[in-house]
Amino acid sequence: SGVQSITVTQAGGYSFPALVSATNITLGTTFSSKVKVIDFGELTSVTKFSSTADHQVHFNKATNFHITKLPRYGATLSVLLDEGSTFLMDALEDKDAAGTQSALALTIEGPAEMNISKLDGKGGTISLKDVPKATVNGYDGTVTLLTGVETYSTDNAVAITHSGATDIVSFTAKGVLDPNATTASPDTSGPAIDFSSKADLETVVLSGDFESIKLDANNNMTDVTISAKASNGAITISNNGDLINLNLADSSATGVTVDDNDNLATAAIQTTMIAGTGATDVVDGVVIVTDNDDMTELEIWSSGLKTLTITGNSDLTKITGDKIVALGATAPTAAAP
Repeated sequence: SGVQSITVTQAGGYSFPALVSATNITLGTTFSSKVKVIDFGELTSVTKFSSTADHQVHFNKATNFHITKLPRYGATLSVLLDEGSTFLMDALEDKDAAGTQSALALTIEGPAEMNISKLDGKGGTISLKDVPKATVNGYDGTVTLLTGVETYSTDNAVAITHSGATDIVSFTAKGVLDPNATTASPDTSGPAIDFSSKADLETVVLSGDFESIKLDANNNMTDVTISAKASNGAITISNNGDLINLNLADSSATGVTVDDNDNLATAAIQTTMIAGTGATDVVDGVVIVTDNDDMTELEIWSSGLKTLTITGNSDLTKITGDKIVALGATAPTAAAP
């Protein structure tokens, strides 16, 4: 049930179903292709796992890794398993031995699905690769999405890197202001979202606070729902050839661009125009709707506009703009007839 150190190498799985505590656990990789199951399901205390290096459990043919009851690990843990595997870390939190929140750099590659909700995230990072379905909730750290992540959902996006998520199909996120930012340098806008040229992306749902939102050249994207606030930038929806459903209800931004989405038949720009986050920023809203070949009807609910451009929508027959009741703060005075 308890040991100082374990060092083991064999052509088979590593199963310690009764082990509760250990200092150092070294799992040999000489026969790594034969290791399928790594079971430390009862472990509640460990100082260090090692395989290819310290703080790594790397077995690319392993189908199961269980540290189900382990409540904490040190500062870094890297897990590499076979694609479609199972990784159980149900009790893991980023706290030190005294129960104080402690940053954890967690790297996970291979499991079919991960649901992470117990990590606080302050100062920490999560990197996900070849994890087709991932849900990360209540996390205040930086999340990096890489290849092989197809469906991602979070209710607490503070900092997210998604440029390497080339296989993303569905992305749902609520942006939040960083609660760990200092008073001297507060977070006033949340993270930026920029999905460009994601060949597999189909669905995007955004709420909460973001710096800016850009969805460009995602040719399989069909559905976009944005009820978020782009606090310091625009919402840009452009060059998405398969987009058919665009919902901007309850959104707000400094401007909206809907350009060259050739299958979009109708659009309602229901975005509230706001100032940016600068001390001298004012409401000078921008709405640009151009070159959407199949668009027949357009509604614009946005007011406080400085710029309104509607051109090149060759099938457009109806424009409704009765809710445009004010110009932008610095809009030029209309010329006399």
